[in-house]
Amino acid sequence: MKQDTLNKLRFPKHNSLIQILRDNDYYTSYFYGGSGNFDNVSAFMQQNKVDNCFTMDQFDTLKYPMNLYVRSQQAWGHKDAAMYNQGLDVMDSIRAPYLSVFQTLSNHSPYNLSDDIYYTDDYLQSRLHALNLTLDDVQKIDKAILSSICYADDALKHFFERIKQRDDFKNTIFLITGDHAVDLNLTDNIFENYHVPFVIYSPLLRKTAKFKGVCSHIDVLPSLLALLKHNYQLEVPQKNHWLGNGLSTSLNFEANRVIPLNIKAIDMPSFIIHDKVFFGSNIYQFKEGLKITPLKDSIAIDQLNDQLETYKKINNYVCVKNLIDQ
Repeated sequence: MKQDTLNKLRFPKHNSLIQILRDNDYYTSYFYGGSGNFDNVSAFMQQNKVDNCFTMDQFDTLKYPMNLYVRSQQAWGHKDAAMYNQGLDVMDSIRAPYLSVFQTLSNHSPYNLSDDIYYTDDYLQSRLHALNLTLDDVQKIDKAILSSICYADDALKHFFERIKQRDDFKNTIFLITGDHAVDLNLTDNIFENYHVPFVIYSPLLRKTAKFKGVCSHIDVLPSLLALLKHNYQLEVPQKNHWLGNGLSTSLNFEANRVIPLNIKAIDMPSFIIHDKVFFGSNIYQFKEGLKITPLKDSIAIDQLNDQLETYKKINNYVCVKNLIDQ
């Protein structure tokens, strides 16, 4: 790519799952019920040459209307059920194989996109009763958050009920996760806003398992590509542009990764090096259950700070100089 073209890129030149699958004749789509300007998602998808970037501007608003202001607050966009259904409507005309990314909004602050019934005490009590819980048991959690969790769960259930009707369902792999946790603020544990569920589901799976190794989103791509390469002859470039090492399949707790953490800031507010985590000016050691204790060893602290500073310098250099793919 010519230098003048590189200088015009919104993001550093890199390879991605979208590009690799497109090169292997997958049809790629991104479905989002909000504005494509949010976090520059449309620009990112366009630079990665996604076949179909579908945001709120493309929604069929006659079939899936959107209220810009709900419960006296501005809405982010379309609720989960509408986003899933609109995406599946589009997918009815898409050939396999495909990559379809759905980004949801309902389970996100200000938690105002659920249907009205989900906000009633009677409904919440009935859902909690099925879990052997009461409203008193979860009184520290804002009711709007509880409502959104229940709604998001139901919307996902209905998504699967519909997609199961597709002929290609039996050959599909589903990856379900969140970009950050729900703002429960129940504890002062630094992992509360970083600890998110990650579920792999597929009719192709023969058994279930729960793994206890510490991983992050950056480990998903290498594992998925390895699966597709070794089982389905996917052609993968020799040059990699990602930081992850692949998902841990350990049945016991292990922490052997280097993981940058980010929620809201443009810099890195937290960082994991094996079983140590940086948070603010402090470093903590953690163990199974992500229970933390302050690190006191001054020599270990100095060594870890040197590792972090080295990483940050390299990260800044390759991004600013557009050298990720070099």
